[in-house]
Amino acid sequence: MRTDSGSLILAGRELGNVSFEDVQTAEELAVWESVVDDMVLFAFDIYEKSRESVLAFKASEAKKETFRLLKKAKLIDDDQE
Repeated sequence: MRTDSGSLILAGRELGNVSFEDVQTAEELAVWESVVDDMVLFAFDIYEKSRESVLAFKASEAKKETFRLLKKAKLIDDDQE
């Protein structure tokens, strides 16, 4: 079950008021676990997107640096940008 960030924030606030020890029935436990799972998946999605952005930036910077060094060594012309 995927939800949006607003729902997860509200669910997280509700969980903040309820501890695991307060869960008394299997249904309450299932709801509690579902909310926690959704929050973890949402956080992992944010991590993955950030990681992809950082890796793309690093690759771009490596290409620029390689091109700059090749130009400096006069192994390529300035027109080959």
